[in-house]
Formats: sequence, C-alpha cells, structure tokens
Amino acid sequence: MGITEDGRLIFEMDQDYDGTNYGNINGTANVTDDAWHHIAFVRQGTAMRIYLDGNLDGSGLSNGVTNLTENYNVRIGQISCAGGQNFGGLIDDLTIWSGYALTQSETHLIACVAGH
Repeated sequence: MGITEDGRLIFEMDQDYDGTNYGNINGTANVTDDAWHHIAFVRQGTAMRIYLDGNLDGSGLSNGVTNLTENYNVRIGQISCAGGQNFGGLIDDLTIWSGYALTQSETHLIACVAGH
C-alpha cells in the first residue's frame, strides 16, 4: 500500500521478487485531506478491491492467483519498486484476514464502527 503523488491509494501484490502473479490497483479518491480513513484491501482469487470508508474506491485483477504463503516480505506503507509512493500518515488498528475476503457490506460496517 502506498500513496500516489496526487494523493490516491495504490496497492501492489505479487508472490515473489520476480513479480509472479503481479497485480496493482489505484484508488480514485484523494486521501491526503488530514482526516482519518478506514481503508480495506480485499483479494479474492484474482480479484482485488480497495474500499475507502466502506465504499468501493478501485478494483482490478492480478495476473493469476497470488500465493501469499511464499517467503516474501510484506510491505505496508511502501511500494517497493516505485519511489515517491510511500505512505506518510499514521496507521492504526491494522488487521490481516487470512483465508477470508470481506464483502463490501462488511467493510462498510467496520468503517462505520470505526466512526467513518
């Protein structure tokens, strides 16, 4: 996860340093407004989605089902191959769900409980 130069979320995912089953998606909303936001990145098979405050903000597909069990670093707040897309804010209450893809209704409910 990172932030583009124009303030949008960006998520990239691949399973190894060779870029196997690479996928990336960009959000559409500017998140550099000095407000707290609930952000959810959901992957189910090859489908990837970004939810911002419970609403769909971007979607896309990876080249294949990304195997996340490999011995590969997870980076949150930095896009490893692109300079200038580091996340410059605060991250609170990080949760990684393993084996379960949240629905839009669930991300909306979580965002509402968090006050967004």
